[in-house]
Amino acid sequence: MNPKITSKEEILSTCRRIVSKESLNALSMRHVAEVQNIALGSLYHYFSTKEEMITDVVESVWLDIFHLQEDHFFASFPAYVTWLEQCVKDSKKEYPNFSMAHSMSFASSAKPEAKAAMMHCFAQLKQGMAQALDADYKIRKDAFDNKFTKNEFVDFVFSSFYVSLLQSTDNKQTLLQVIDRCIY
Repeated sequence: MNPKITSKEEILSTCRRIVSKESLNALSMRHVAEVQNIALGSLYHYFSTKEEMITDVVESVWLDIFHLQEDHFFASFPAYVTWLEQCVKDSKKEYPNFSMAHSMSFASSAKPEAKAAMMHCFAQLKQGMAQALDADYKIRKDAFDNKFTKNEFVDFVFSSFYVSLLQSTDNKQTLLQVIDRCIY
């Protein structure tokens, strides 16, 4: 094998392709090095363990699925929730061998770094929800108060979304109805 100079992003891109074509379980240091056509030792320059690599790959896939590296603007809260659902739907085409439930299970049971990476992605998704909520001028003025805050609402909607991911159920219409009845 011919060792070549590479970058962490190139390696993560290769890993995302492996996850897309094979699965998260197909990731091994040796396999990634072979596909990337780099020396195994070069991988250890970027990742000290397989678990560290998988943690970064899961985060990278999540960032790609939800386009978290890009700025988004949504004029309504339901538009953001619909977009999230569409991202999940699209991810099944882009990453047919990537199970969100499996990745969440990995992250929550793995080392603190994996859980922190997952929580970072979740925080970004919730922040997007909060921004969409703030931008939505159609929300009733009395929709929120001290007993029912915007943050609690975002947490509730995100939890419902999260559970639907874990259970692989499509509850978009029900969730949109709950949103509509609560805040409009």
